[in-house]
Amino acid sequence: MSTQSRISEILEQLQAVANESPEARSASIDALRDLQLKLETPHDANYRLTNSFIEVTIARIAEDLRLYQTLSESDQPLTVAELSAKTGAAPLLLSK
Repeated sequence: MSTQSRISEILEQLQAVANESPEARSASIDALRDLQLKLETPHDANYRLTNSFIEVTIARIAEDLRLYQTLSESDQPLTVAELSAKTGAAPLLLSK
């Protein structure tokens, strides 16, 4: 069995456990976070920590542009041009 197959099997089992209850879901998330911290190298941790501000910045920009609301109100996926027209944001900003 390949490494990817073994990992997929473990993840399927964890998903089944997580679906049992809200408490099981929360415990599964906590266990995955703990596992991530145990597996990552110092380089991985440094990269994660130094780049985490980017995610927060992007989320803030998306909130300011009301992207989440605009997307959730749409009955279908929107193109970059449509999002640009609705938000006033530059298409290049939205395409990334």
